Amino acid sequence: MKQGIYITSAEPGSGKSVVVLGTMEILSGQMGRVGFFRPAVQDEKAPDAITGLIRKRYRLDMPYEMMYGCTYEFVRQMLLDDRDDEILKLVLEKYKALEKVCDMIVCAGSDYTGAAAALEFDLNARLANNLGCAVLPVVKGHGRDTIQIVRAAQGLLESLEERKCDLFALVVNRVPDRFVDEVSSEMKRVMPADVPAYVLPSSRSSRNLRSERSPLPSGLNA
Repeated sequence: MKQGIYITSAEPGSGKSVVVLGTMEILSGQMGRVGFFRPAVQDEKAPDAITGLIRKRYRLDMPYEMMYGCTYEFVRQMLLDDRDDEILKLVLEKYKALEKVCDMIVCAGSDYTGAAAALEFDLNARLANNLGCAVLPVVKGHGRDTIQIVRAAQGLLESLEERKCDLFALVVNRVPDRFVDEVSSEMKRVMPADVPAYVLPSSRSSRNLRSERSPLPSGLNA
């Protein structure tokens, strides 16, 4: 059974943080002690906004140092030096330490604030595989029509399949209300049969995901 869920996207502006919060809300009622982990952070001293919010909301008592792997600066330097294995090694060591005190871990991938988005996506996929996490990809719906959203979802699914990632579910986030029904229908067509897809309209908040409270996908039953 997978012990972690790795939430990632392929671009900025997907609303990944909302999905992280919704996932934490669902799992916190079903999976015992749920931890939170970021493979890379900007600041070693102060938690970022999403980490700080999750620590407070879910009263996580583990120290901040246990909740991240390394800094973005370390990642950039290792990638420049072609030493990405050093990133994987450090992140895995810290993740395993957190894994010992948690029943489930929600991981939030990078925020795509830099220019090398393709490199970041590949690294996120490798990290998810190395950590033994199921992947929950988030597709941006904002500013797109049905065809654009479905193409983005198909491209993301194909990229994850190429990297042999284990899919947990897929979220299409912030979909314009007028396209929600069409996107939901199309996603049923393109998704693997055993992987659920959640289409969240832009007019509503993360309660859409939290209110699902449905049985967990196969391999993550409470």
